[in-house]
Amino acid sequence: SPSPNWRGYTVIFTRRHFGSNWLIFANEKSGHSELVDDCVGAVTVSPLLGPTVGGRNVIAQMVVDLVAGLDDSDQVGRVISIQRLGSLRSTVSQPALHRVIDHGNAAEAKWAVWAALRTGDTSVLANLRELLIASGKEDPMPYVPFELRRLKDRSATAGLIEIANTVPQAGAREGAISALGEGINAPESLPTLASHLADPDRGVRYCALNGMRLLTNEPACTLPVEPRWTEDMVEPQIQRCLIWWEQVGKLRFSRVQ
Repeated sequence: SPSPNWRGYTVIFTRRHFGSNWLIFANEKSGHSELVDDCVGAVTVSPLLGPTVGGRNVIAQMVVDLVAGLDDSDQVGRVISIQRLGSLRSTVSQPALHRVIDHGNAAEAKWAVWAALRTGDTSVLANLRELLIASGKEDPMPYVPFELRRLKDRSATAGLIEIANTVPQAGAREGAISALGEGINAPESLPTLASHLADPDRGVRYCALNGMRLLTNEPACTLPVEPRWTEDMVEPQIQRCLIWWEQVGKLRFSRVQ
């Protein structure tokens, strides 16, 4: 049933529908409630709630309630709570997510790694790498490449290099290489980027070329300014960059290390 300002939220209410519990987000207008969005104005949640947080910090209250949902007796409720914590991207949830990674079942741990990554927690990159390797060529978390690409914290460098060099999923390799070249701009990743100029995946090869350009400013690794690049333009440039690295760049890099 509707309950305006429920637990400190602005006109948010819960409803049990077809065996599920939902959070419905609405705004009060002229005495009635309107969904904030017709498509995403409601989400499934665990029925468990945490203690009331003082003040009117909506996000803090949501984190507390979702953390409480990690103790739901139903695994579906626990996984939903993990996913919702990932959506909030709150660093406050990191200790709870790490407990799930350490003690939850395989499905819960997988989602907790993803959720922790969304909060900016780079310490879970080793866990992510293990998950990706264990999954073979299957993609256990399709949104991982996007989250990797967003990383800008230099502390992620070593973990991203390991992912780029070892995981079988091309999307994850591409995300890691993009972060190393664009987000972090890490010169220590040059050998890794250069090695992926010969990656079997075309998207990974292009990201490696772009990273080489950003880190070296080398003309051999720079595509010409064109409104639209074609494969006939990109692949020869990748080969030119690879030749430059083997003949000149590798030695230059070793001198500055």
